[in-house]
Amino acid sequence: MSWTIDSASLEAQARLFTRGAYAGSEIRPNLAGLEENSHPRAVLRLLEQANLSSPETRAAAWLLPAVERTATMIEDIREVFGSEVADLVRAAVPEKEPSEATTVEEMLAQERAIVAGSSSLAQTLAVCSIIADIETDADGAVDMLDHYAAWLEGATQAQPFLRRRAQRSIEAGLATAEE
Repeated sequence: MSWTIDSASLEAQARLFTRGAYAGSEIRPNLAGLEENSHPRAVLRLLEQANLSSPETRAAAWLLPAVERTATMIEDIREVFGSEVADLVRAAVPEKEPSEATTVEEMLAQERAIVAGSSSLAQTLAVCSIIADIETDADGAVDMLDHYAAWLEGATQAQPFLRRRAQRSIEAGLATAEE
């Protein structure tokens, strides 16, 4: 199937792309369907709060589950949606980048560098994704808290109020995990 952006809005195309990625994936999310996926919706709400909602950021929010939960790679997103959207998604899922890291520390450093090298908008999207993950799936997010902390360290140009909220969410998650 060939995807083109001209037949529908960027956000609608992103939703269709993600739905198609789910349908063709052996890695099935534990969701009845994309419509019920609370993560993109939470990211969209956070982007609205930061006055950063645009066709590109909304598309990126809907594409996150495709990259996180299926075999879809950033280059697939780049090919279909272009570099602007792909770069936004890349900052929010740096763990999907190919890596030659041999230790957890090297891997986290690479992920931190990916986020740090992204635009302030991409860094803010990454922070929104962290918050959404923790607030919509606290149990599942526990395994990612070290990653989130590294990403947040790299997101120095993200919206400050969202950075603080993400920091509080990570700290609360770590405290809960230690109990």
